[in-house]
Amino acid sequence: MAREESSLNDIERGPDYGSISSESIVHRKRHRIQQRQCRPKLLSNCFSSKSVNDPDLVLPALDPRAKEVVESKRIKQFFKRQSDVNLSTVREKYRNQKRRERQHEPLKTQMKYFLLYNSYMKRIKSILFDKRTIILFVYLDLVVDFLFCFAYFVEIKQISKADLEPAWLYTNRPYYLWMICLVFTFWDLGSFVIRFFMTRHPASVIFSFRFLIELLTTFPFIVSTFIPNGQFVYVPYFVRSWVLLLRIKSAMKIKLNLQIKGEDKPTDPLNTKLIHLVSTLIVLIYNGTCAFQYTEATFGNKDYTILDSLYVVMVTLSTVGYGDITPDNQWSRVIMILLIIIALAVLPTLIGDVCDTVQKRKEGAGHVSEASTPFILIVGSFRFDQVVEILDGFLNKESTKFHLNVVFLDINRPTEQLKMMERNSIWGHRVQFLQGSVLDEKTLLRVNARHAAAIFTLSDQNASNPSTEDERNTVRLWSLYCHTVSHDVPIYTYNLSPSTAIYQKVAKEIICVREFKQYLLAMNCRCRGASTLLTNLLHQRQPLNNYDEGWQAQFDDGSCNEIYTGKAPYCIHGVSFGQASLYLFEEAQVVLFAVKTFMQSREEYEILLNPSNSYLIKETDECVYIAEGPREIRELEHL
Repeated sequence: MAREESSLNDIERGPDYGSISSESIVHRKRHRIQQRQCRPKLLSNCFSSKSVNDPDLVLPALDPRAKEVVESKRIKQFFKRQSDVNLSTVREKYRNQKRRERQHEPLKTQMKYFLLYNSYMKRIKSILFDKRTIILFVYLDLVVDFLFCFAYFVEIKQISKADLEPAWLYTNRPYYLWMICLVFTFWDLGSFVIRFFMTRHPASVIFSFRFLIELLTTFPFIVSTFIPNGQFVYVPYFVRSWVLLLRIKSAMKIKLNLQIKGEDKPTDPLNTKLIHLVSTLIVLIYNGTCAFQYTEATFGNKDYTILDSLYVVMVTLSTVGYGDITPDNQWSRVIMILLIIIALAVLPTLIGDVCDTVQKRKEGAGHVSEASTPFILIVGSFRFDQVVEILDGFLNKESTKFHLNVVFLDINRPTEQLKMMERNSIWGHRVQFLQGSVLDEKTLLRVNARHAAAIFTLSDQNASNPSTEDERNTVRLWSLYCHTVSHDVPIYTYNLSPSTAIYQKVAKEIICVREFKQYLLAMNCRCRGASTLLTNLLHQRQPLNNYDEGWQAQFDDGSCNEIYTGKAPYCIHGVSFGQASLYLFEEAQVVLFAVKTFMQSREEYEILLNPSNSYLIKETDECVYIAEGPREIRELEHL
């Protein structure tokens, strides 16, 4: 250090003490010496054998501006931040941060994002959308509607009439009964508001039969609080019984949903259909009784009792027609006509459904009716987990464009788990398990194979001898082909060994597990990571909330992605492919890797995989993405 200072002093003193140097050289050398003095000393240099014996040794403090200190602090902060981050939710947090950064969004969009992605709203939704919470509210609504209908019986028992004109608009309703009806009205209004804001399809709530009945029975009571003599305004709230019928059906469906994951005893489908039939019949009789009694008392001046009105309705519906009590005015006749029309339209369908269930139970194996079309027929041996994966693929609401039914045909009897799945209201009556052999002509006629949209024959993956199982699958394939060849039904087969494909050329598509594995292996040799990418895209699962290690969260986050297509969003029109890919990934974590565009030279559409940066996105292009779900693709339109 002393030598460096002396050399610097020699340079500053001028030509008498050394060679002549310019001021720039002096400045650079001084700057290098200052940097060298500010650098932190390593411990190995400080505790060398020469310096340990020095009693005046003082360790210099590290300069916080030094490069090594800054880098070490940055590394420590990085690892600390990485340990605090939950990798399973990092993508969702990133999207939320990007949404908050968009200041130009309208208030409507901000409210939408708040309701959909706010943590508190998600917590509230998780509680409200819990199945047990839903069934609790359904039962409460069911009790309220039942009491609402019972209150009408109390009202029509009032002998005296209200001295108000017109007579058809007013009735003698006690004050306590009016207050009870108001309480029920506000309860129904709150239930409707919750259902409207919490459903994924609000339009389906408004444009529904239930909303029409609720509007007819709740709005007049709300208006009655603001008008004189509102206590006596007549409201035909006996029609609320139709909403009660819908709630009974909903309660049975949700109860079935809870039983699928529990250990409760499975519900007999015949009992469910009988309850629906009896409930519908009671609602028809109740509405006919109340309407007939009101029209006769108001327009016919005949005060029939509840028993008399019930007697008339029962005689009419049973087509006996004694004639001792008949409608004496036109409004009563209209009520009877509507009652007969509704009964003829509703009851035969329900009775036929019950008879069909009884017939299936007698036959033991069941059959496929024409009402089940369109449907696909799957032939093979099935397990519970395998059936769940198949149904998730075919009956997914996001991918199914029309009402599709699935029929499973197995030579063995369905297990109890499969029977419970058939009663599961998630898929409703769209799933059916039948027993029989495709080698039997009666079985093929019973399953209506000629009218199937497609047929799949599957080999059993757990078979002890794969070659024998493929031979059986080939026999099933030829039997189905000979039966459906005149109706041109596409048949797809799934084998375990590629050697069987030579005997299955009648199938439209042949899928082999071993051949697919070999194809992935060959592709992975040509392009590293290709097999992993395809496997993750084909593998369907939902990410967990917590993981033991970070790589598990990243792997699950990638395995939950799929390939989607959609029109190019407005924000990337005229932008290069590279810039568009970077922007979409930063804003929405969506990977844009291909574009389907119209080629003028060939006059046809062509998919361009990762085109050059000189390619500009057109308005008519269709982009190909890798994303978590359709929701991310739809959100691209709001960028």
